[in-house]
Amino acid sequence: SLQIRRELGDKWGIAGLLNNLGNIAGEQGAYDEARQLFQESLQIRRELGNKQGIADSLNNLGIIALEQEVYDEARQFLAESLQIRRELGDKWGIAISLNDLGETAQFQGAYDEARQLFTESLQIRRELGDKWGIADSLNNLGTIARKQGDYNKAKQFLTESLKIKRELGDKRGIGESLLQFGKLAEAEGNSAQAVLFLIAATSLYEE
Repeated sequence: SLQIRRELGDKWGIAGLLNNLGNIAGEQGAYDEARQLFQESLQIRRELGNKQGIADSLNNLGIIALEQEVYDEARQFLAESLQIRRELGDKWGIAISLNDLGETAQFQGAYDEARQLFTESLQIRRELGDKWGIADSLNNLGTIARKQGDYNKAKQFLTESLKIKRELGDKRGIGESLLQFGKLAEAEGNSAQAVLFLIAATSLYEE
C-alpha cells in the first residue's frame, strides 16, 4: 500500500503507485484528485531523475488538462513529455504524445497542425505494428479530414480504421468508427444514412 511504501521510503514505488491511483481517479472522472496524484508522482520522479517516469506523469497531466478543456496547459505538459520521449527514443511513447497533442490541436481548431501530428503518430505506429494505435490514428485523421471538408479522404481513413477494428474484435472501437461514419454521412447531407450509422453504433455500445 501507499502508506507502507512511504514508511519504507520507497520513492520509486511511491511514484508508481501515485501514478496508478491517478489513472484510476481519471477513469472515474475525478480529475482534480487525479491531477494532484500525478503532480505528486511527477515531483518525486523529478527528484529521482527518472526520465521515463517524468514523461509518463507529464503525459498523464496533459490528458487530465485535455479532459478539463485547459488546452494551453495540456499542450505544455504533452510537449515536454514528447521532448523527453524523443530524447529517450521511446517510439511507443512518442506516438502516444503526438496523438494526444493532435487531439489538443483538434479541440483548439488547429486542424492542419492536428493532421501533421496524427500523421507522424500513424507513421510510427505502422513501423511498430501497433494495430490498436494504427486504428486510433486513422480514426483521428478521418475526423480531421471530415472537419476540413475532404469527405473522400475521411472515408478512406475511416474505412481502413474500421477494417482493423473488426480484425481486432474491438466492439467499442467499431462503435466509434460507425459514429464517425454517421457524422460523415450527415456532413454530406445524407441524414437517413447518418441515422442508420448512429443506431448501429448505439447497439454496439449497449452490448
